[in-house]
Amino acid sequence: MKATVYHVVNYHEFLQKGGTFNAEVADGMELEAVAEVEINPFENDPEAILNQVYKDTNHIDCPWWENDGVKALRGDARSTSIGDVIEVEGFSPYPSFHRVAPFGFDRLPIRGREQLNIR
Repeated sequence: MKATVYHVVNYHEFLQKGGTFNAEVADGMELEAVAEVEINPFENDPEAILNQVYKDTNHIDCPWWENDGVKALRGDARSTSIGDVIEVEGFSPYPSFHRVAPFGFDRLPIRGREQLNIR
């Protein structure tokens, strides 16, 4: 199983629109795939998976692209933050999409990436 992480392209604009307190400001904003993260195939708790992907794509002890199981699609990307989207594959026939919220994650009511504004 894997997760793909998409970052809001114009994060400065997202913050200016109040995105720090309202992740929905990111609706319709352009996204860019920045990472693929391997997921433990024995993990079946969606919240634990999202937390792992979030942690693995943040600069904590090293640049996030140096973390085990992470494949950077863009090496100079910032850490994953509010408004960014995580796509999780492997739980059902369709991937699930989750937006990083001020506290936790919000599941997006979509079935495919074509419903996102991906660059």
